Amino acid sequence: MADPMPIPEEERILTGAGAYTEITNISAPSGAAPGSTVTISITVKNLYSSTIGIMARGALDYGVTPWPTINCPDNSDNIPGGGSLTVQCSFTMPEDDVVIHAYSYYYSLQGYVFDDEKTKKVNVETKPVFSNLKVTFRSVS
Repeated sequence: MADPMPIPEEERILTGAGAYTEITNISAPSGAAPGSTVTISITVKNLYSSTIGIMARGALDYGVTPWPTINCPDNSDNIPGGGSLTVQCSFTMPEDDVVIHAYSYYYSLQGYVFDDEKTKKVNVETKPVFSNLKVTFRSVS
């Protein structure tokens, strides 16, 4: 398959899209408890007029290096022009807020090529801590 014609750079700047793909949605909760499994979905649209191979991946930014990857399926799909691919991914929530970095790739003669990136924040949820709590019972007559 020949490389598709890229979208002109000035159009990519206006839309925030990649040359051939655009991440149109990252579905994730606004918060999660530390140690919990967080399931997200990444939706990638094929901006090219014909079918191309598309793949989605992700990483977490929360102050550690290198950024841990998000568990996403290893496969890719051939998506028709104008169609979308949605993948379900997951990660274990760390003790800190995270920024999800979702990445899209398209298949070319050189293999898979990075094309677009979007981010979404997930806050760590903590349970309230009670201290110096005093409970008083009244007798009922």
